[in-house]
Amino acid sequence: MVRDVWQQLMGVAPEKRIVASALSAGIVFLAARLVEGSTFYSAFTQAALVAFLLMVVLTTARSIWRGEELEEAEAGGWRMRFSVARRAVGAQERRLDAHIRATDERLLDLEREVFKNEKTG
Repeated sequence: MVRDVWQQLMGVAPEKRIVASALSAGIVFLAARLVEGSTFYSAFTQAALVAFLLMVVLTTARSIWRGEELEEAEAGGWRMRFSVARRAVGAQERRLDAHIRATDERLLDLEREVFKNEKTG
């Protein structure tokens, strides 16, 4: 049972697991604060902050774990940028180049076939 749940969980995108983990932690924190007797507004605000911070920490940890380089960081504005975009654009460019080359080859083959009959005829 646990193995099946674990395998299904591993089939889910890491970003979704991070969001689900942060949301679950926020809900547990909200319930705990409400049981303690906090007002709903105070408990909800604290739970939302906990969920947000957990999401930021887990996402940052995942980026560092994958070996992505930190391009930019800002402490006051909470802004961080990893070099993922550059890699993604490079991969997309390589795929597009391969598709264009394959399309060019097919078009060239088609032109050769069409004009081969005209030259001999």
